Amino acid sequence: MGYDYSISLEGLRAAENQLINAARKVSRPAVCCDAGTSSEDPADRLTLAGDIDIACVMVAANRAEIIYKSNLKTIETQMEMEEDALDIFG
Repeated sequence: MGYDYSISLEGLRAAENQLINAARKVSRPAVCCDAGTSSEDPADRLTLAGDIDIACVMVAANRAEIIYKSNLKTIETQMEMEEDALDIFG
C-alpha cells in the first residue's frame, strides 16, 4: 500500500517556480512587460515604465511560500496516514 505523492510534489514544484519567477523579476528590473498581462502570477505585473511593482513581487513570493508549505503538510499527513495504516494492518 503506497500513497501517490505526485500531486503534492507537483504543487511543491509549482511553488518553487513561482518563487524563482518572482526572484527573476527583482533581479532584472529593466525587463518591461505589459502591465495588463493576463498572467495569474502577480509578479508579472510591471509598470509601463518597466519598474517592478515590489508589492506584487512580494505577494507572489508569499503566495509561493503558502503553496509550498501546504503541499509539504499534505505530504507529511499522507506519510502519517500510511504509517498508521501499516500499524493497524501490520
